[in-house]
Amino acid sequence: MKKEILIAQVILDHYHAKLDHLFDYLIPEHMQTLIQPGMQVTVPFGRNNRLTEAFVMSIKCRQKMDQPLKELAHISEEAYVMTAAQIEMVRWMKKSYLCRYIEGIRCFVPNHRTGKKKVIWVHCQLESEELAEQQIKMKRAPMQQKVLEALQEIRHAPLASLLKMTGAPNSAVKALAAKGFITISEEITRRNPFKDSVTTPYPEPRLTHFQERAMMLIRGHWEKKPEIPVLLHGITGSGKTEIYLQLIKRTLAQQQDSILLVPEIALTPQMVQRFRGRFGDQVAVLHSHLSEGEKLDEWGRIRRGEARIVIGPRSAIFAPCQNLGIIIIDEEHEHTYKSEQAPRYHATEIARQRCRLEKAQLLLGSATPSLESYHEAEHQKILLVELKERAAGGRLPQVEVVDLRKEAREGNRTLFSRSLIAALEHCLGKKHQAILLLNRRAFATLVMCPQCGYVAKCSQCDISMKWHRKERVLKCHYCGRREPVPESCPMCGELVSFQGAGTQKVEEGLQLLFPDHVVARMDQDVTRQKGSHQAILERFEAKEIDLLVGTQMIAKGLDFPNVTVVGILLADTSLNLPDFRAAEKTFQLMTQVAGRAGRGMQEGKVILQTFQPDHYAVHLSAIQDYHRFYQEEMQIRQRFLYPPFSRLIQVTFWSESEEAVAKAAHHSAAAVRFILEKSGYGEHLEEVMEPGPALIAKIENRYRYTLLMKSVKIPFHLMRKTVKYLLMDGRDRYISPMVTVTVDPDPRIVG
Repeated sequence: MKKEILIAQVILDHYHAKLDHLFDYLIPEHMQTLIQPGMQVTVPFGRNNRLTEAFVMSIKCRQKMDQPLKELAHISEEAYVMTAAQIEMVRWMKKSYLCRYIEGIRCFVPNHRTGKKKVIWVHCQLESEELAEQQIKMKRAPMQQKVLEALQEIRHAPLASLLKMTGAPNSAVKALAAKGFITISEEITRRNPFKDSVTTPYPEPRLTHFQERAMMLIRGHWEKKPEIPVLLHGITGSGKTEIYLQLIKRTLAQQQDSILLVPEIALTPQMVQRFRGRFGDQVAVLHSHLSEGEKLDEWGRIRRGEARIVIGPRSAIFAPCQNLGIIIIDEEHEHTYKSEQAPRYHATEIARQRCRLEKAQLLLGSATPSLESYHEAEHQKILLVELKERAAGGRLPQVEVVDLRKEAREGNRTLFSRSLIAALEHCLGKKHQAILLLNRRAFATLVMCPQCGYVAKCSQCDISMKWHRKERVLKCHYCGRREPVPESCPMCGELVSFQGAGTQKVEEGLQLLFPDHVVARMDQDVTRQKGSHQAILERFEAKEIDLLVGTQMIAKGLDFPNVTVVGILLADTSLNLPDFRAAEKTFQLMTQVAGRAGRGMQEGKVILQTFQPDHYAVHLSAIQDYHRFYQEEMQIRQRFLYPPFSRLIQVTFWSESEEAVAKAAHHSAAAVRFILEKSGYGEHLEEVMEPGPALIAKIENRYRYTLLMKSVKIPFHLMRKTVKYLLMDGRDRYISPMVTVTVDPDPRIVG
């Protein structure tokens, strides 16, 4: 019988669009018992047979070869092997997000260039009496004597530390090793992201009646329908985190792994501290502020099963858990779970697919669930479990809405209303703490000339530049461009004025109002460095900071019992954005930040400042009535056929030529309509919107046009397939090579 020929289908580790398909390679006989799907291999590629990294996606058998094939060169040593579930996930991601194979693969197999950290250790081989004897003999070799004296105390030490401690040269250590007094070994050392943090025990409290009921409902549901997710809707401070801890404890008892996602890196330190206080070194963390070495070592601990609980933001959903039991997504409504870079995945969708493939369970938690998730629960596609009371028995904070129009009419045009100043004075007088939210960075948000109307704009982007007073510079928050502040208007020569306010201005204003108290700021500008989030939060928890001002990163999930006042300086910041989710995002942010107040034994107070006190999102967030907000907003969504009553696809066209980008967008829209009409959907072509300039029409000297499609009557899969054809087979016909195209299925930010 003729022996079967084994062929590996591989994806090259290359991002070029024309290489985004499977390549066949012959598996040589000596590899046939070793090779398996998911392995990283090296293959000869191109005319010059250049050795190229690749990933084996599948293996097929053939009786004969239709054409000669090149052979695999070798299997990469110590490379991670993707599981069958991960390979299937990559295929699903390519289909769902129209991304490249390698973009999906690299989510699961990080491109780590950092090797393992190796440390040279010195070990003393002499007993204490021998050691003392040798020290006496070594008076003519003082450096060797110093090394022996140090080792008499500690017995072994890293070479670098020993040399620093004694001031001895490396030659002294080598001489002692040659005499057999010491041995030198090389050991792999873990780069520990927790090395500088102190873990304090986090005791297990007695569950409240509502928490016990929630646990009973969740367990009972998963015993019957483990494949159906649960939505845990609990008011702020209701103890959702303790539910997470209990569910993960149960998962650990079953020898399974858990993933807990948080929406912001800022939330990671406090959450990690709690979980390490309960579960110790079984907790691993994955996020972008880790060094490459720390990421690699944490990733390895998870893969080997040494850490069974993974905590982190969006990208932690790809953690290499080998026996996944549960995924928990905290603050599931947050838009940060959607990636704005390819692959443009949503962590919740990835979680659903992982749970389906790996037979794990999914819990979504929020005080303000996304309308899409609550709509699913309402239609019994997922189970709704509610927590309606605060865990510590406290009440929700009292919210006072301040009409800034009235404040201005009465002569107060500052950032701080009289009610807010009074509340802060009372709070600080009792040695309590306060949080103030303004979801805008910088000092001033607009630099303009009051005489001629000139506005300082970024020369590369269609957006105004922001004034950062401490650095005395104008910055573009899109491309990062920096420019000096003009002393006078470049158009007419008059003095410029600084309009609007950001967190820097709030910080300075608070320092002037309360000079005897410590004010700190937490926004993207001060949290770029590793450990900066944690340092600020630790100081705030230790009551070294009295007033903490920041952007939305301070609004969610943080739990500080001594905070009794929250000030929302301008609720309208997100309300007036040209985004169909503007009201939802405003309601969620206001409700979340209000929930930071009164989480301890003291009653909390929230001052909500706004120019639109009668807007339903503002009014209903003030009384924390999610159900009424859901009903109001769903009526609007249904009227205009926005999600969850439709699904969206947004195509963005980029080019340095405005003419080329406009032509590509309009030709593409016409092509999509033509294909859909031929497919029998000619009556519903209004679901393909007219393309036009993006909300920010130029970024980094590239013009942007968007094409938005609403899938209501036209099936979503057909729309997606049509866009895929446009980008692949029909690209040369409709889109100039000068134009870059990105596709975002189910976008969270439209425009």
